[in-house]
Amino acid sequence: MVRGARIGYRSGVKARFLARGPFTPGAIVGLDGDELHHAARVSRVREGEIVELIDGHGVAAEAVVRAVSRSVVELEIRDTIVTARESPLVIELAAAIIQPERFELVLQKSCELGVSRVTPVISARIDTKPERIPGKLERWRRILLEATKQSGRATVPELGEPEPFAALLARDCPRLLFDADAPETRTIGSAPGRVVVLVGPEGGWSEDELELARSRGCEIRRLGPRRLRAETAAIAGLVVVGTLWGDLREGGATDFSAGR
Repeated sequence: MVRGARIGYRSGVKARFLARGPFTPGAIVGLDGDELHHAARVSRVREGEIVELIDGHGVAAEAVVRAVSRSVVELEIRDTIVTARESPLVIELAAAIIQPERFELVLQKSCELGVSRVTPVISARIDTKPERIPGKLERWRRILLEATKQSGRATVPELGEPEPFAALLARDCPRLLFDADAPETRTIGSAPGRVVVLVGPEGGWSEDELELARSRGCEIRRLGPRRLRAETAAIAGLVVVGTLWGDLREGGATDFSAGR
């Protein structure tokens, strides 16, 4: 935690930008790359404007714009806070690779729902060639950053490299797999501190994958009586997990009023 930092949430909507910390009150911080372009050319910040900076690792700061040009945006740190937007449950979404534009929706909404990491999964029935994915990772990281800023978070979820299905089952923590038809199992006992959530492609998991998941002690659940599209299943699955063990459950939401 940053010394002297306040914990909480500031009311009011301010433009938010990613910058390198640490954020020390009185220090001058500059933006670079895409964030510089966005501040100067898109948001068109002005000298004296109050904005919010995030470091991508959980710390946010209120800052005042001191200088703006096409090539420079400098801000003075006014007050550093540690945001209270992160779930107490560390969630890794392991989502099978689907059509890129639909996977981008999954990235955006999973960030809003509090995931810590998203890992694209290479499964038996994916309809996108895995070799196409490396060229999209930078764009996907940008989507996660923009979703982080929009949702009020200060921690940008990690985007993992694509991994085969079996590798996700080897994670040393509880794993929860959603499938439309497979018999349900219950293997997760008390509320976990970390969980891997597995969501399949449009064609669902193969029988071999389901059998492997059962043999590895993976909990299997359905998402109601209807068959969902892959992106809908990912969003619904995260809501279920957040309600069961995260900060969406009754009484589990953080009280932000103390930071106002």
